[in-house]
Amino acid sequence: MGGAVSAQSKPSENVLLRKFAGLEPITDNDPFWNQLLSFNMKIDQNDRNALKDFELSINDPLEALMYNTQTTGNFAAFIRVFLRRSAELKMSALCNDKIFLWQTGNALMILRFICKFLTQRLSDSEFAKVFTKNILTPDGKMEACPDFEEPFENTAEELLNSLVEILVDLAVNESTMPVHIEAVKCLLSVLSSQLYHETAQGASQFYGYLMSGRCSIHSPLLTKALLHNYLEHNTPYKTTSSENSGSIVFGLAATMWSVMQLATGSETEEVAEDKSAPVTLGSVSILLLLNLACHQPDDNRRNPYRETLAAFHNAQEVSSLTTSASVVATFKLDYGALYDRLCATVTQEPPMLLLYLLLHRNGGFRNYVLSRVNLENL
Repeated sequence: MGGAVSAQSKPSENVLLRKFAGLEPITDNDPFWNQLLSFNMKIDQNDRNALKDFELSINDPLEALMYNTQTTGNFAAFIRVFLRRSAELKMSALCNDKIFLWQTGNALMILRFICKFLTQRLSDSEFAKVFTKNILTPDGKMEACPDFEEPFENTAEELLNSLVEILVDLAVNESTMPVHIEAVKCLLSVLSSQLYHETAQGASQFYGYLMSGRCSIHSPLLTKALLHNYLEHNTPYKTTSSENSGSIVFGLAATMWSVMQLATGSETEEVAEDKSAPVTLGSVSILLLLNLACHQPDDNRRNPYRETLAAFHNAQEVSSLTTSASVVATFKLDYGALYDRLCATVTQEPPMLLLYLLLHRNGGFRNYVLSRVNLENL
């Protein structure tokens, strides 16, 4: 699967990427997709310089894709491929189909890079359009061809719902960890458009799907899943090679970087300022949770994630269920485990903000914290 790539190759020269970004339409049933998704990512995710160099190296193919997909529909076809795979994830995890899970994680990684590139250059409405397949009408005009399932507004909303369902329904283990991390990163990328505009943007279409669309139905379970990830999954994630796997262009940048390190004799030397904090499922989950909980919907509409954070109760105390007659419990979580984890990470900005939100919004957790004798740990 996939093709061998030499250390001298460049992403813009890779046959698979050129075909994906080119002018030739690719159907969602083409065997091409299995080839594209069969690669090993060997870049150190904590090395800012390596990641920056890699992202710069794929700019040309992504720019070509941005322009050409309006006529080829290749990105929309890629989304349909992913949606079919996501529907089979739970069964594949139960069967321990490592190849399927590996390829799906790679699909999410590709999706993340594409989403990040497009959100930097397109408005929300323009970005949402690239998820939809266009067809050429007899009069020579391009028209959108609806290919999303009811009751979604469009394919973009269906994709967001699929990512949320992965985080809510798919069990976390060694085989599914890459899928979970990439799903969280994809959601963060899709929601990051405001970062790339100098002026305040209007209502975000994608936040709207998560706040009041079908995705909002999952808000209690998603909030619980993200908090659970923060508590339980904090081992630094490192990409590993899959058995019987080939390597295509996405492993190239790491290879070139390794060659440069060997040539300069710096393979074992690490420059602290070039390294970011280790990526864990817990660290990215808390970022997504804060993005959702701190978002202010337009027209003062409710934020279901903020409300969920305000209403969950202590799983270890039955008495906490009667804290307030006006508050309906969304789920239960061990306050003690959450408090200990916050104490251990409170010097980091995201946990500090989460602590502030909980103390401000959740009366049960606030009372629990005030009753502790080791408050100095905070």
